[in-house]
This record gives sequence, C-alpha cells and structure tokens, in this order.
Amino acid sequence: MADDAGLQDFTCRLLEKVYLQQQMAYIYVPNSEFCQQLNERLWTFKPASFMAHDLEQDDNTSAIVLGLGERLPAQRDVLVNLDMDSAKPPDFFSSFERSVEIVGGNEAEKAKARQRYTFYKHRGYALETHKIGA
Repeated sequence: MADDAGLQDFTCRLLEKVYLQQQMAYIYVPNSEFCQQLNERLWTFKPASFMAHDLEQDDNTSAIVLGLGERLPAQRDVLVNLDMDSAKPPDFFSSFERSVEIVGGNEAEKAKARQRYTFYKHRGYALETHKIGA
C-alpha cells in the first residue's frame, strides 16, 4: 500500500473538508490494522480541532465512520475508498451519493486505480479527477 503515514494525513485533510461541509463520510479501509492506525491518526491530526468519528463495529452514527464494509451507516453521503489493491470498487459503492478514490503512488496501485476508473466509466458515472501535488 502507499506510504501509510502520507495516506493517513491526506485522508485526514480530505475528511476535514467533508466534515466542514457537514456531510457524512464512510471510509472503506483495506484491513483492521490500517483501520486502527487511521482511527488513532484522526485523534491526533490537528491538536486544535476534532473530527467526530467512529469505527463501524462500535457506533456508526458519527460524521465519519471507518470500516471494512461490514456495517454501513444509514446516512451515505461520501464513500472514501482506501482499498488500493482492488481492481473494483466495493460492492456497496453505488449506495453512496459520491465516491472518492485515492490513487496510490506505486505502479501496481496506479494500475488498479485505472481499472476502477474504467469500471466507473463503462457504467456511465460522471467522473472528475483531481491531481494533488506531493
């Protein structure tokens, strides 16, 4: 997976924007270890601010919920897919109003991202891309 610390920081900045727009975000993580790391990072990302969040197995009613796709929240504004090793989005992606795909830095992750892009495109979804500088 991409540099975990960099990915976590980027995800925290993205979630802060979603949070400030008063939308609910579900963060689909690739495994429980990464989920716990991101959970901890959200607590310490900015000492002067706090983004309420939950793990899906605890209580998934906060503005930000982290999980493995086992228990989706009722409100489904934004899905952030952090599973960069998969060639397809999670099966439940279409139940969200908007999906955000993060493209990793290594070639294998870029190739999987291209496959996910093609998946969406062939199904007629309106796609926007944003290049974020390092």
